Amino acid sequence: MKLLEASGRLLKDAHREVNSKETRLDLAYQSILAAALAALRASGFRINGHQDEHKRILDTLAFTLEIDGTTIKYYHQLRQKRHRDLYSGMLKVSETELIEALAQATTLLNDVRLVV
Repeated sequence: MKLLEASGRLLKDAHREVNSKETRLDLAYQSILAAALAALRASGFRINGHQDEHKRILDTLAFTLEIDGTTIKYYHQLRQKRHRDLYSGMLKVSETELIEALAQATTLLNDVRLVV
């Protein structure tokens, strides 16, 4: 599935230390989003480009993969952090935040690969 391939490429790029921490966090988020969308489509559903599309895609993980609310809340925090950076350009990412984002993206991608 092309979305899973894209998620894997994004995650691979997120691990490249030549990129800034901010870029790597953004890539990890994009990997999470692509994996979530792959799970949604594999379940036979689509999101029709409405407002809050990313939010809705992440929310569906509760149903497509039975992801717990705490993890989905983390994905939303990551989404909001990334969104703020797009408009302010003032994102600061700690090493701890980056490591957590990479771990979360890796876990989700692996989980989606098991069911798709």
